[in-house]
Amino acid sequence: MSPGPGSPAPERIVLVRVAPGPELHARLLRLLSERPVSTRIFLQGDGVTLATDPSVPESLIAAAEWQVCIGSWTRRHDGDPPAPFEPATLAGWLDALLPESGPEPELVSLGQASGVDDDR
Repeated sequence: MSPGPGSPAPERIVLVRVAPGPELHARLLRLLSERPVSTRIFLQGDGVTLATDPSVPESLIAAAEWQVCIGSWTRRHDGDPPAPFEPATLAGWLDALLPESGPEPELVSLGQASGVDDDR
């Protein structure tokens, strides 16, 4: 399941709400390589389809901690997301934005509910 209390907070949290594709893969790889820090990627809405997309580069999967919004997932799929994608809740993701101690992580948002692509 999701990292629990006491888990180290990531330095960057990325919210992905758009369906995957070559452009998204390239943007995530570029983001992760420009400033390599511990990164948690939270997939929500159409973004959860990335967990079953066979075209996702293995280097992208290996470069981050992955979480899938369980509500978005269960509306689209039966069962749990495949490893290494961990089921998580939106509330848990929001908690990670405000750690009890240490600096707040950088937030990057890719996509909105309207389908508009929006980098922070």
